[in-house]
Amino acid sequence: MANSANRQISYLRLILESIHKLSNAESVERVYGIALDEVQEIFRPNRAFVALSESKNLVPNAHIARRGWVDDLVIPIQAGGKLMGKVILQFEKARSFSEDEIALLDLIAAQAGFAIERIHERKSSSEAQRRKDELVAMAVHELRSPLTAIVGAAFILRKGRDDQRIRALEVIDRNAQAQVNLIEDLLHVCQSDAGQVKLQIRTLDLAPILAKVIEEIRPIAALNNTVLNATFNHALMVRGDEQRLWQVFWNLLANSVRFASPNGEVRITAENGAAVIKVCIHDNGVGIAEKDLPYIFEPFRQGRGQQLKPPGGIGLGLAIVKDLVALHKGTIAAESDGPAKGACFTVTLPSVS
Repeated sequence: MANSANRQISYLRLILESIHKLSNAESVERVYGIALDEVQEIFRPNRAFVALSESKNLVPNAHIARRGWVDDLVIPIQAGGKLMGKVILQFEKARSFSEDEIALLDLIAAQAGFAIERIHERKSSSEAQRRKDELVAMAVHELRSPLTAIVGAAFILRKGRDDQRIRALEVIDRNAQAQVNLIEDLLHVCQSDAGQVKLQIRTLDLAPILAKVIEEIRPIAALNNTVLNATFNHALMVRGDEQRLWQVFWNLLANSVRFASPNGEVRITAENGAAVIKVCIHDNGVGIAEKDLPYIFEPFRQGRGQQLKPPGGIGLGLAIVKDLVALHKGTIAAESDGPAKGACFTVTLPSVS
């Protein structure tokens, strides 16, 4: 009886020490190291190591020991419902484990998982704050440029000749619109982070929306001698928010025109599938490097040519497009054969029969 009580006290001490060490771990690597040290100290295996794995075939805890005498003991560690890794103990001679020992292994694995979750949460919070700081800094910089232009144009309106005043009004109009676009992008990001983006969903035909976008972008394309060719002669029925879908395709088409080759071409095609509408916007411009493709829809990382962001924006356009497409239960993908080989953006939305 005394030996059993002493063993229980010893296990309790080990549990408290393990919880304390794991709760103070500052990195995932340190969590694995502590878990490995703890189980080695308790069970004295001949070999012990940590293996990172996403295998779904491993048992969810240390109950493999319930099978009786074992040579190897696998202790999976989970965080956020996902298998993150495992501590493996190997014995030259098979041994069995008591219920208390199994419970202790389970507890160490659980505490390691909790510690990894906390570390990931801290990193996510830090990354979110860094992105917000970066967004504010870039927004301030971008908003300053049109403000400076507007102030200069206002001075000309007061002092300049008639022809100068006409140009000044054009400058004010252009830069005021640039500010409106910047502010709308910032507002969307804030609303999206707060889960407050609202859609006015109804059944509509996407074809007139695409036609309207093309006509609005055509004068911009003409400045660069870029030809717009559209191919869709049938209804494209979807459930969506007309204004938001206009925003999606305006951003995509403007982006493709901006990065198209001089005297180049941008093609817009749309087709009805079995259950989806697929719209492709293809340009023959600067293309996208393979290493940049996975990040093309992230804020500030557009990766086209040598620019970190398109002129006249803060690099949020494609990120907002992805968000809006997802809110419509659709998907968006970017493809490119590499630099100088153009790019294709494909939006897929559920169709309405």
